[in-house]
Amino acid sequence: MLYRERVPETSGIYMITASLKLLAIGGPTNDLNNAIYVGQSINIRKRFSQHVNGYGDVTLAKQTFKRLDFWWTPIPAKSLDESEQILLCALGPSANRINVVRREPIRASVGTPVRI
Repeated sequence: MLYRERVPETSGIYMITASLKLLAIGGPTNDLNNAIYVGQSINIRKRFSQHVNGYGDVTLAKQTFKRLDFWWTPIPAKSLDESEQILLCALGPSANRINVVRREPIRASVGTPVRI
């Protein structure tokens, strides 16, 4: 099955990540991925195809990393802007040039660890 066929033709948000496997030799960092682009689309499959062919600022990332991963989640069209903005603010991906809405930074605190 082609990768393209796995991506739905629905509206949603997506994230393109790069694996750190090429940057680290062994160790725990081998399994880390970094978000390099966050986007939204009315048709996620169509947007996936555009990125495969070289779309926007992801083109440079394709030249830098040998492998990029495309993650998505279906979202109703009316919620796309808000959902995308949440990810942009939280992750600040490097290939996203424009982040129109400025939100308060995500605040976190370290509490007492809980063993599971």
